[in-house]
Amino acid sequence: MKRARLFALWAGDLTALHAFLQRAGAKASSTCVVVRLPGASADQICAAVAAAEGPVSAADALLGVNLGGPERGCSVDELIASLGVYRADWFQVPERCAPLPATPGTAQLRSCHSLAGVDVALSSGAQAVTLSPIWSTDSKPDAKPLGLSHFQRACAAWPGRVVALGGIGPSRLREVAAVGGVAVAALSAPWASDGSDMMTEIGLFPGVVGAVKSPNAGADCPP
Repeated sequence: MKRARLFALWAGDLTALHAFLQRAGAKASSTCVVVRLPGASADQICAAVAAAEGPVSAADALLGVNLGGPERGCSVDELIASLGVYRADWFQVPERCAPLPATPGTAQLRSCHSLAGVDVALSSGAQAVTLSPIWSTDSKPDAKPLGLSHFQRACAAWPGRVVALGGIGPSRLREVAAVGGVAVAALSAPWASDGSDMMTEIGLFPGVVGAVKSPNAGADCPP
């Protein structure tokens, strides 16, 4: 079963996606490309997932969907129902959402911002969590960094299930791996012109295992 070592949060730029997957080469199979479009409608999310599915599958990568954004006008359950015809290996679920029922073939990655949140998420059915922000990040400039020691405590409490997010770039990978990080997630670094650097040492991480796919998963999907 494939393990995700990098969760690359993707904002819908197909040119950037193709470029990243080409640069990553064989190491793309260690990546989960997570469709993340805050404020988009369910139809827009589905369109982005449909556009990403082909190149992601061709690269032998994994596909995820961020379910955040209550402003999109539908509930998380409604969005999941809309995505039902598409292949999704991971759902990234906001910490504020109630626990979701298990979705066959799709693992849950909870977004957490405290040790208490990590405990709740991993005790309530999530396969893994992101903990953020570990370092300062341009995407959330007002968020106070938790720091690497905070992340290390979470890794010690839940070995193999905590993913670092926030300020993650190539220069941070060894630090994260050294304290027990199982994988990393990044919003900006993978899509930079030198984003292949993210993959150079991605093998430092054991990766997280998602849900078991049914042999017939996707059989009823439209072409």
